[in-house]
Amino acid sequence: MVLTPTSLVANEVRVFTRAEAIAVGHSDHQLRRWVSGGSVRRVSRGAFAVGPAPEYAEGRLIERAKAFALPHGDRVALSHHVALVLHGIATYAVPLHIVYAVRISGGAQLGAGVHLERPRTAPPTVLVDGVNVVRAEVAVVQVARTFGHVAGCVAADSALSLQTLDRADLRREAERVGAAPGIAVARAIVDLCRDGSAHRRN
Repeated sequence: MVLTPTSLVANEVRVFTRAEAIAVGHSDHQLRRWVSGGSVRRVSRGAFAVGPAPEYAEGRLIERAKAFALPHGDRVALSHHVALVLHGIATYAVPLHIVYAVRISGGAQLGAGVHLERPRTAPPTVLVDGVNVVRAEVAVVQVARTFGHVAGCVAADSALSLQTLDRADLRREAERVGAAPGIAVARAIVDLCRDGSAHRRN
């Protein structure tokens, strides 16, 4: 069988790790040849991508986020606006140049442009496109708490309109978080939100 870079990736944002390449029979020499030949790009230490670099900021963010998350498996979860993008939820007024994640268990090796939070209680997560991601309601509340009312409103409105979640999901998540910094903003947004059925009627 001929091994090629594209045989390593099945996800939409085509990122793979050195460990994945070695496991299926590639070598470091072959990886270096792919990089020098332009068929593979090095995204970060030990992480590579196939194809041209993403044109838009959200695509570049997700590529770097996957490069950080894949080597860590379920020990970390992508969070905040990164999770919103992966869930297909709109973002506004968030730092698309910084990867946000939360630690679920064990340690994590930080890279440049990565913000890792260590919550006392691990949030619920789900697998999206091959990486561990916080659930949509968690991400909406995180964005509201961290980036403020406008960013939170845009995220909540988008998620509710898409029927990715409902107000009850957001309310439960706000209660789960408890007395965390910024939670008053998140709770105020939940009170103002309309569910997906209200969006359709209007």
